[in-house]
Amino acid sequence: MNLGSVIFLLILSSALSLFVGVVAWRRPLAPGSRPFAILMFAVTWWTILYALEWLLPGMEQKLWAARLEYLGIVLVPGAWLLFTLRQAGFNRRVPNLFAAALVLAAILSLLAIATNDWHRLFYIQVQLDTNTPYPMLDIEYGPLFYALIAYTYLLLLAGALLLGWRFIRASGDHRWQAAVVLLSAFPPWIGSLLYLTGVQPLPHLDLTTFGLALTGILNMAALFRFRFLDLVPVARDMVIENLADGIIVLDPLDRVVDANPTARRLLSVTPAAIVGRAVTEVLAARPDLLQQYQQASVPARPDAVAPGSVSLPVIPTFTHEVRLTPLLNMRQQIRGRVLVIHDISERRRLASLYTTLFAMTRTTDLSSLLKLLVEQATNLLDASSGDLYLCQPGSRQLQCLVSYQTEQDFTGLVLPFGEGVAGMVAATAKPLIVNDYPAWEHRAAAYASEHSFRAAMGAPLLWQGQATGVINVMRSADQAGFTDYDVQTLTIFASQAAVVVENARLLDTTQHYASELEQRVSERTAALRAANIKLQELDTMKNEFVSNISHELRTPLANIKLYLRLLETGRAEKQPQYLATLHKESALLQTLIEDLLDLSRLDMKKAPANLATADLNELVQSWVNHRAGLIAERGHRWETDLQPDLPTVNADAHRLIQVLSNLLTNAIYYTPPGGLIQIITRRQVNDDKPWVTLSVRDNGPGISAEEQAAVFGRFFRGAAGRASQRPGTGLGLAICQEIAQIHGGRLTLESSVGHGSTFTFWLPAWALGDRHSKSDDFLP
Repeated sequence: MNLGSVIFLLILSSALSLFVGVVAWRRPLAPGSRPFAILMFAVTWWTILYALEWLLPGMEQKLWAARLEYLGIVLVPGAWLLFTLRQAGFNRRVPNLFAAALVLAAILSLLAIATNDWHRLFYIQVQLDTNTPYPMLDIEYGPLFYALIAYTYLLLLAGALLLGWRFIRASGDHRWQAAVVLLSAFPPWIGSLLYLTGVQPLPHLDLTTFGLALTGILNMAALFRFRFLDLVPVARDMVIENLADGIIVLDPLDRVVDANPTARRLLSVTPAAIVGRAVTEVLAARPDLLQQYQQASVPARPDAVAPGSVSLPVIPTFTHEVRLTPLLNMRQQIRGRVLVIHDISERRRLASLYTTLFAMTRTTDLSSLLKLLVEQATNLLDASSGDLYLCQPGSRQLQCLVSYQTEQDFTGLVLPFGEGVAGMVAATAKPLIVNDYPAWEHRAAAYASEHSFRAAMGAPLLWQGQATGVINVMRSADQAGFTDYDVQTLTIFASQAAVVVENARLLDTTQHYASELEQRVSERTAALRAANIKLQELDTMKNEFVSNISHELRTPLANIKLYLRLLETGRAEKQPQYLATLHKESALLQTLIEDLLDLSRLDMKKAPANLATADLNELVQSWVNHRAGLIAERGHRWETDLQPDLPTVNADAHRLIQVLSNLLTNAIYYTPPGGLIQIITRRQVNDDKPWVTLSVRDNGPGISAEEQAAVFGRFFRGAAGRASQRPGTGLGLAICQEIAQIHGGRLTLESSVGHGSTFTFWLPAWALGDRHSKSDDFLP
């Protein structure tokens, strides 16, 4: 090998290293990309200066180049270790202090080289060897040089072990990727050992640079063939490590191979104490989990294994649910199993709430119902005691009707509004938490000698916007205080309890009068039957409301709780995204509540509140101008076809705008870009009666015949609404229909799939004047 060949190979090596470094640097989100790029840049610097060392003629020039080489050499081991740490999935476990220590070690090495003329501990003696075809430096190294070599080998070895560990844990294409990256760790070792032992094709030729170049080539192959800078392998590990569910990986003999932190925390074991042990031994500390595991049935033969996971039967008393999933290879052979431990405490709590509500609907006796309410609320909130007060009609006082598990029996106690938890809740009609009741300034005097509890929480029983009673739950001093989530649970419970109590009261009253009237007047029997039918209708409406509102509230509340937990434990850079999601879910929840309140107000009214003469054309033109920007932003075309000389209508203008807003907003969101939206007003005659109509027509996806039958139902969202993923409550059209009915009109729909929809709002025109006017006079 001649000098030209050496220089060519060094230049080629530096070019390859520089190319790989640039590619890695341009992928900042990939695990280990920045340390790997620094490693390749350091190798590039080292190789270029080493080529200069061969080319420069005199000893001083060669020594100058050799010293500059160490600017790259000292960075190689630290960058290599940081790269392998991140490739092995330790992105968040490498403290800044550790990285700073690596940088400090590099700086100290450079200082030792720069001050060698003073201490001679790095280079003892340097001379030019002219006995070779190409004169090169002949250096006698000192102890600091060998200390640097030992430090470098130690970090390279640590990196190789990390890559080996990653190779063992990898699977599929990621295993080949890990194998190539692991293989790239060995060429520098081989080149360095050949240089130190003197086995070289040319005297003084350091093969380490060529080994590092080969490392770059192998990593470049991994980069383009196996995409080793992808996020997927490390991201998968991070997801498993941070899952709220416990994950335990078992081998074919049901021995533990790995377990994530959640599983180790549930079982109170360390990684060293769990790996390699039989899973039955590991689960022995948790008999509930062991019992579920033993009940699992996974077929022993590969051909009998069904895809997916095998769920174990859930025992109601368990707080965690165990599921087993087989791990199959390409031939569908079992290579192990994954045991998933899922916390079902929240699900059990909700199930308990629904079971309680159902039990209450089955109890019609008021006294038994009130006792059941307090008992179930106490158990639901993990409280030690509880009581229930009902407001006395015509006064601002409450009377205790149930006292459950308190030291004293407070049954019959009368409290004024504003005194104690019950009095404050009744006065404000809002829930209240007092986690230090003995020190609370508004505590009731009657409870001064009561020492069975420290924390108290109360929620109002609201009926038609008024507090009819208060339900309280208390916790003892050895229990934790109440939380915001506890007050939400009790508020939901109390809101449904109020309905049940009022139903029970009404039922009790009805039965009492029925027994009296049955003896006196037989004609009253029909009225009593009508009252019972009304009660049944109310009960049905209550059950439907509980079912619908529980479902609609659960999703945003669950998302809000999830993203609140992510704000506490997630990465800081994700917090804006979590806050945006919280705002969106809160807005959805607010819209749902406002719609429910609107429906409640409409249900209680039989006629519009603010009737006045209104020009429908003027309202339409004003609102369309207001929405023109949104229509244009969505890329729609719009037309108004307003019939001239349209009679004014006697209506609530605010409600008319609400209907127009709902119909027009739906048309805007469900019409594809470039579509046409038409707003039409007409005078029409239907059933021999004159009407004024407002129609909103679009050329969107249309509504199927099956969905048209339910489109005006509450909480209904059709296929188009679900597919659009646009937030909505499913109450908009129901509200519009209610508004139409209290005006004496109706809301109709004409639609077919693929041909758009037309919603028409019918307002009676005969209400303007003589109800007996001829419809012929009304025709245009």
